[in-house]
Amino acid sequence: MKYITFLKENQAINIYDVLKKYIPSSDQIILETHEGISVSQVDDNFKISNLKKESINFFNIKIYTLKQLITFLNSQAGIQAKAIGENSDILTISHFSFDDLVDNKDQEKQPHNNWVWSKDMNCWRPPVEEPKLSAEFTYSWNQNRLNWDIELRNPCERKYRGFLLWRAVPTYSESFYGDVCSNNNYMIKSFEDITHGTMDFMSKTISNHGIERLDDNPLGKFKIVTRHETVLDLAPHAIITYDEIDQDYIDQFSKEDSKSLWAIHPQCIGSTLEELFRLIIEWGLAYLEFGNREPIAVISDRVLRAIQMPLEVRNALLEIPAQTVEKYIKNDSTLLIKDQEDPIVPEFVKHWIMEMYRTYSKRLNDQEVYVNTLLDSYPM
Repeated sequence: MKYITFLKENQAINIYDVLKKYIPSSDQIILETHEGISVSQVDDNFKISNLKKESINFFNIKIYTLKQLITFLNSQAGIQAKAIGENSDILTISHFSFDDLVDNKDQEKQPHNNWVWSKDMNCWRPPVEEPKLSAEFTYSWNQNRLNWDIELRNPCERKYRGFLLWRAVPTYSESFYGDVCSNNNYMIKSFEDITHGTMDFMSKTISNHGIERLDDNPLGKFKIVTRHETVLDLAPHAIITYDEIDQDYIDQFSKEDSKSLWAIHPQCIGSTLEELFRLIIEWGLAYLEFGNREPIAVISDRVLRAIQMPLEVRNALLEIPAQTVEKYIKNDSTLLIKDQEDPIVPEFVKHWIMEMYRTYSKRLNDQEVYVNTLLDSYPM
């Protein structure tokens, strides 16, 4: 038994309109590959020499023995083929879900521009290394911009979430944060604690506020915190986390009480990472322009020196609504009133944040810190 492969259509010309006399009808096609190549069985007396060379090339017609066909099919993405028995003409074909990132295994066929052949994985791969991120992120390859799109997995509604800037300190077990901190050899410490020696913010998070089910919170003593993850690891200077607050706590208690979490000095929270970076820029300016040496101003300056935020990103972030430091300087009466909508930022800002997620992803165990030295300044 022989088999042929061919393209049914090329440049809007159908093979049956041209070679109907020689090519088996559509109902005899065994399968079509991911690349649109049809496979059909033909009689042993089928001769490809009956066809004109131009037609053979135009429709990519090839003839195979069963063994050759199995080799061909197993080179196609998403297909696995084998014969039943040593001398059998019976072919079994199984399909599996095609994954563009690992299933392009024909070294002669580059699936996309700029992709590179990986000897280790025996397949074509994107030209940019796959990011190493925690399970709190999702990512996918974007061929248009030749990079990975990275997103935080399932963020909640704005009023229940926050991105927080913390001081990074070496981990020690007696710490108030030690049993829930997202990192290993460095952990978080609040700027309220460092600045004032007080724990008002934390005292509110460890109370169940009369909601008894919060006593079973997986995060232990932090009753109202339902999600806490490191998103940017800037140790030994800072850690930025994503946190979610229990919805019943926010919805049921007075606005004044929930607002107090936001209002405790020094402010280091943004409902989006863009807003937190805008706040960090403001603290950085307070450090440089006004000589502010509060711990959060010092660390904000170090963060900006570490990440070297591009000037176009900085300028775009300064276009979104002002945060608490600028409002304080301008004596704005809305100082401690949170905006109700996420700011709109250009796509290049979103892409830069994706790169921050990749560059400063949560470290594993005692992995070396990313920030070993600080430059003397940053773009501004």
